Amino acid sequence: MTFEVFDSGQVHKWRECLGQIPTRCRDVFYRPEYLISFAHYEQAEALCFCMRNNDYLILYPVLKKEIVNFDVGDRYFDISSAYGYGGAIANFDTVPEELRQSFNKAVDDWCRSNNVIAEFIRENPVLRTQEHYLRDARYFRVRYNVYVDPEDEPQLKSANVRRNLRKAARTGLYAEVDESLQSLQRFIDLYAMTARRLQMAAYYRFDEEYFQRVQATLGDAACLINVCKDNVIIASTLFFHTADYTTYFLGASDFAYSDLRPNDLLFTTMIESTGARGARLLCLGGGTSDDENDSLFRFKRKFASEIREVYAGARTLNEAVYTEIVRQWSARNPELAKQYPSFFLKYRLEAEGAA
Repeated sequence: MTFEVFDSGQVHKWRECLGQIPTRCRDVFYRPEYLISFAHYEQAEALCFCMRNNDYLILYPVLKKEIVNFDVGDRYFDISSAYGYGGAIANFDTVPEELRQSFNKAVDDWCRSNNVIAEFIRENPVLRTQEHYLRDARYFRVRYNVYVDPEDEPQLKSANVRRNLRKAARTGLYAEVDESLQSLQRFIDLYAMTARRLQMAAYYRFDEEYFQRVQATLGDAACLINVCKDNVIIASTLFFHTADYTTYFLGASDFAYSDLRPNDLLFTTMIESTGARGARLLCLGGGTSDDENDSLFRFKRKFASEIREVYAGARTLNEAVYTEIVRQWSARNPELAKQYPSFFLKYRLEAEGAA
């Protein structure tokens, strides 16, 4: 049995391990390039835990980030999945319990020897169900996600969607698929407009440098779909794709054209593009909360083949230090402490918003 921890200087080993994972589990969120793009954005370190035992392999990518501006006598860190999805994956659906326990002990030991006090996991709903999560943690539902089987696409169009598509056609809207991200700058501009309009938390206001890094490192897995009016892009979505899955990542639009209902055409084109690629599932994500009446969730649900629960996991690795950091943060931020009583990495809310 071997246990290794790869960093951004060992990308070739990380890729080698990921290459042994079945294609259906090799989502973009486990690629070193994806973690590294977010490591730059979050000023973190991209890491990947890898355990091998005979024919079995477990892989678990995380971001390690220092916890700063607290009086706790030493440097401490937390680890978390990058934005999107994560969690531990394996090359077999079922992993022997002895191996799972050994993996958890190895990760715990490494974390404690490296002053990691807390861990936050964004589990991937399409890869493992809750009873098969490999990492020990306290799991809780955070929202519902919408998934679309592209083969269902003709049957999924509600009367409301069909009406909005007819309106889009009458008003001269058309969609285009941009495989090479040539329209990325327009997406960046639209996303900045959308972030300001929706008053997004600071964490979600991805800057131009972040998007350019995505283009440079994940260009083969990224794509834009645009809706245009008079040769001007008025709505756009950035998504990632692998052989089996397409994932809606971020969307943006010019609100001045909202009465033309471009989003129905945008989402319908995304479903059609997923089918054309031969992928078997499109993840549209969920709403901004776990409320089934959330307006964004209700819009996406119009296209749903199925709804799945999304779970996150929390694990405290140094209870005393974690408790002291939370105490100091709560004293500084009493209003936020009241607003987010159950938020796990709450000490990051002061600088980053409720991300």
